[in-house]
Amino acid sequence: MTFMAGASKRGVPQFVEVGWSVSEPAIKVWFEETILKRKDKYSPKWNEDYKVALTKFPTYSRSIDLTSIITPELLAQVRANRSTTNLKMMVIFKDEGVTVIAEPEVWNRLRFSATDESPAASAERRADFIAGSTQAKQIFYAQGYYVGQVAGVLTGSLTLSVHVDGTLSAVIASADQAAIVLNGIFDITSNDAVRTLKLTGNSTQGTTTLSGHIDLKARTVTGEWTTTPSTANSPSLSGSFTAAR
Repeated sequence: MTFMAGASKRGVPQFVEVGWSVSEPAIKVWFEETILKRKDKYSPKWNEDYKVALTKFPTYSRSIDLTSIITPELLAQVRANRSTTNLKMMVIFKDEGVTVIAEPEVWNRLRFSATDESPAASAERRADFIAGSTQAKQIFYAQGYYVGQVAGVLTGSLTLSVHVDGTLSAVIASADQAAIVLNGIFDITSNDAVRTLKLTGNSTQGTTTLSGHIDLKARTVTGEWTTTPSTANSPSLSGSFTAAR
């Protein structure tokens, strides 16, 4: 989902209702054998049985609070560069869990039109292609979504998004507190399979920092987290986190 800054006069939504089904292996095999392979496919009786069969798949629904995800700071980043930046939202499903990530999406505004065949336009497109290809090759095995857990005093599910430009975004979600949104970077210049990463985010508990390593070959992320409370007299909190693709 993408929100075009300035394209709508409506306010930013405060929540979203999400519904999804999980395709369990045993039910999937039964569905294919008893429904999809029938000879009367698309007949009125088949259509009726098809709808009934879909109800056998585990179905979940959840209302997700967006106020801690689409923050005023995030909207300010988008609105500061309306001509080149959108607000991108991603809904990530993992069995019965779901996470929503919001982040600014910057798209290139070329100096030349797509139909311009001048030497200058061709040179710009060629340079952009080479730069993009080189960057993508550096972290080809890392980009994507990683799902895991945060352990310690702070507990919950961790969904981490790795981008080809070396930036990271993540959400820590738990049942008893608002989601914590974090952003950061990881090393894309090293030739080692294991790279360092660091993300930070603010919540009612204070400033949370995730520091650790991402293994490009194993496609795993591990590390430690700390929360520095906003109140000076409160003790710092710490724990660990893991995630994998």
